Amino acid sequence: MRPDENERIKKSISELKGPALAKYIWDYYKFHILLAVLAVVLITGFILGRINKKNSVLNVVTVNISVNDTLKTGLCDEYISFTGADPHKNEVTLITGLYISKEPNDLSAAYTSMMKLMAMMEAKQVDVIIADKKAMKIITDNGYLRNKEDISQLDISDMGYDAPVYAGIAANTPRPEDSQKYLDYIRIRN
Repeated sequence: MRPDENERIKKSISELKGPALAKYIWDYYKFHILLAVLAVVLITGFILGRINKKNSVLNVVTVNISVNDTLKTGLCDEYISFTGADPHKNEVTLITGLYISKEPNDLSAAYTSMMKLMAMMEAKQVDVIIADKKAMKIITDNGYLRNKEDISQLDISDMGYDAPVYAGIAANTPRPEDSQKYLDYIRIRN
């Protein structure tokens, strides 16, 4: 570009005001602006995710149990408060939605849930299993519990669940002491 042409462009840009200047900037720099906004959003999301990430003190799996908000609060939030841990930095991870059965009409859903439970067990992502009687029998028969003599029947009717449930410690939990403390807490809170 020749110097006189460069001066002419600078002069014409300096004469632009208000909406015309904004349009000029957008037309020539929209890619750069969008890229900068995207970078700010991604960096902010990453930083907020790191700041707000909670430490999972325990992984509890429920099988064949419909979990409502009262039950979730009783199984997770109240335990964190009971231990004295900071609820803003710690949590009990509650894994729900698993359904295990030997009924012929339920085999597809049960197979999927069993595979998910098996994968979580292999990855050592399960500390405590809470299930109904049928599911607990299947779980113990498959060797997923540390000690089947330690299975506890729990009364969680005050948490909004009236059917009998059973709990046990996962066979390969990386946190056996914390798991036992959790079961003791559920037992004594009633």
